[in-house]
Amino acid sequence: MSPPFKLKKPCLVYSFGIGQDWRFEDDVYDFYKCKVLAYDPSIGKKAHNRTDLIHFKPYGLGAVTDHWSKGWPMKSFRQHLKDEGHLKTVIDYVKFDIDYWEWEVIKSLTKDNILQYVKQLAFEIHLLPVPITKKTDRTIKKTEFIEKFEILKALEAIGFKKFNYRLNPFCGYTSTITGIVRSKCYELHYMNMDFVDTEHLEKRQGHFMNKT
Repeated sequence: MSPPFKLKKPCLVYSFGIGQDWRFEDDVYDFYKCKVLAYDPSIGKKAHNRTDLIHFKPYGLGAVTDHWSKGWPMKSFRQHLKDEGHLKTVIDYVKFDIDYWEWEVIKSLTKDNILQYVKQLAFEIHLLPVPITKKTDRTIKKTEFIEKFEILKALEAIGFKKFNYRLNPFCGYTSTITGIVRSKCYELHYMNMDFVDTEHLEKRQGHFMNKT
């Protein structure tokens, strides 16, 4: 939330994957008075306004605009922006928690060149498909780790830098190899460095040089 990324009115936030937990959307509205576009095809079939600035629509975020096996309507991020008239609008924050579909979505986002107007990106990663239980019958393979690492590295290649991450304590499982409790879910936060001006970068560089 530091400049130039501090949310301040007027601000625009996209949120994909609500479930029954509106805390993020409500907090963004209560504290920052941002307009929030919230999407989740699993919790209702009718669009409605939760508040004057929180607008809900029953669509999901997918790699392409299509319908998947449960019959939920899915749209690519580009299609969402096009439908809302935001293809060239600066978006302050994009958040998604879409239960392992994030990997295909992130790949599509980096290939589609559609994130240039997004200032911050936050999402949860799942190392194995959900549902995730403590009695999972397998541990993630080395090849899967490498594949997911490369997907995240592609975000850096288009100008995004990770500035925060948090282990999700509700995704714990016992490794079948070591017997140690691990987590399959992490929350990652990225900033678009194109929105960091040269003066700000020089100040930060000077700060770290003085400390050393």
